[in-house]
Amino acid sequence: MAIKKRSTMGLKNRYILVVLIILLVPVICLAGEQGYMIVKDSETVLPDGGSAPITWHNKILLTKDKVRIENDQDKDRIILIHMDEGKIYHLDIKAKTYKKVGLPEGIKDIKGEKQIESQRLDQRKKCGEWDCYGVKVNTKAQDITMEAEYWLAEAIDIPYDLRNRVAEYFGPDQKGLSEELAKYKGYPVHAAMIMKIKDKEIKMTTRVEEIKRLEIEPATFEIPADFRAVDVDAKPGDEKARDPNTEQEDANKPVVVTPKG
Repeated sequence: MAIKKRSTMGLKNRYILVVLIILLVPVICLAGEQGYMIVKDSETVLPDGGSAPITWHNKILLTKDKVRIENDQDKDRIILIHMDEGKIYHLDIKAKTYKKVGLPEGIKDIKGEKQIESQRLDQRKKCGEWDCYGVKVNTKAQDITMEAEYWLAEAIDIPYDLRNRVAEYFGPDQKGLSEELAKYKGYPVHAAMIMKIKDKEIKMTTRVEEIKRLEIEPATFEIPADFRAVDVDAKPGDEKARDPNTEQEDANKPVVVTPKG
């Protein structure tokens, strides 16, 4: 009985196919899960002079479609942003409840009323582990002005389009600043700002302590199954539960998310 030989070309093609599958499986499994972790410290000094500075220590996890914000000063509160849905969720970990809200107010209306100018500075300095150059930004909108110095690390390459997309969910001021800074290479790891509202000044500083690229589990951005929906106007700890099927009315209500730097 004759033995039929396998063609060398057939074996080669099968080998190539196996190699391709081995290479592609990790890409398929990790699709949509690669992202960034950013840890920031922020401080705000109010104009009354008597109050202690307001401080935040935030951990931000983000992918191309999702954002999770945690605050060490209020560990029971978590903000989830689903950019693919255009929705913001406020989670109360202790009460196991969540609110579903819409985009910050005024994003579309304020554009054109604001003047933003920027200029690269000659100085360079070390900010944490990063070598940075400075950019001065002046912003004016009606009776509010802001003078800021941003220090950008060219070694950090978070895509501009992702940064601008995230900024939309922190109000029109942050979106405008993000678009202006997108003209410069690098990521801002330190910022010092003075906001003037008529005769009052608010001073703010932000420092990035850590930033890295990593794989993030999709469940990180999901609302736990045992959490109940509450009215968007409910106060923290309010047990006023509601039917999730009636959330659409509240989802259309605007909310202003206080920027943390």
